[in-house]
Amino acid sequence: MSDNEQQKQVTGNNSYEDRPLRIVEFRAENTKIIKAVQIFPGDKDVVTLTGKNSQGKTTILDGIWMALSGKNHIPDMPIRTGEKRAEIYLDLGDFRVTRKITGKSDSLKVESSDGHQVTSPQRFLSSCLADLAHNPLEFMRMKPKEQLEIVQGLFPLPIQTSEVEKIAGLTAKTIKMSDNKILYLDTVSKALFDERTENNREINRLDGVIESIKIPHELANIHPVSITELVAEKDSLIDLFKKNNDVRLKEKNLDASADVPDHVLSH
Repeated sequence: MSDNEQQKQVTGNNSYEDRPLRIVEFRAENTKIIKAVQIFPGDKDVVTLTGKNSQGKTTILDGIWMALSGKNHIPDMPIRTGEKRAEIYLDLGDFRVTRKITGKSDSLKVESSDGHQVTSPQRFLSSCLADLAHNPLEFMRMKPKEQLEIVQGLFPLPIQTSEVEKIAGLTAKTIKMSDNKILYLDTVSKALFDERTENNREINRLDGVIESIKIPHELANIHPVSITELVAEKDSLIDLFKKNNDVRLKEKNLDASADVPDHVLSH
């Protein structure tokens, strides 16, 4: 049975040229430094592996590669120290991969979701991964645009303009989303960098203006005052001024009455 026939028998008419392989479940036991691990990525496009150094993050990636890529990609010490056997299991939806490694040999089993076992498992995996695996040297010789297209095809970026705008603000709203998601992010990033550069330049200019302002010596010890207190003091002075005017007006009226002749007062 040819590789294409095996692939159709296991995966039906599905092709991996137009869609990425998705890991439904990953398990590893006694693999390198890992005792046991099980991961269910679910519907996530990106799964973040976190942890301290030497906790097994790289081993998980190595385990995926070991399960799919064949004997030539198994490291010299694939089995956890003190153990006799390592096992890696991958559920890729349409088919499942199980690789068991002992000190002297390794075995590989690939079966469909309904239990059909592939007769040439490694050839089957290689045929499924042919569009995903590239010669590193050939990749390095490609033009940057070609490399970008390959990476984008392997790892679709689930980017939403609304999410980018939340982070970048008004700057992102002036930039139109393109099919090239990486180029779009680069454009937004450059716009933010240019904006920050211009803001820093203006800050430096204003700092220079402030530094150039010389405060006279006699004003150096002036302390800040409260506007509220000044307004209250002003209102108090106005009231006092009005009271003084009232007193002066009364005094003027008294003086005027004192100058009136007696015969006028008697009438």
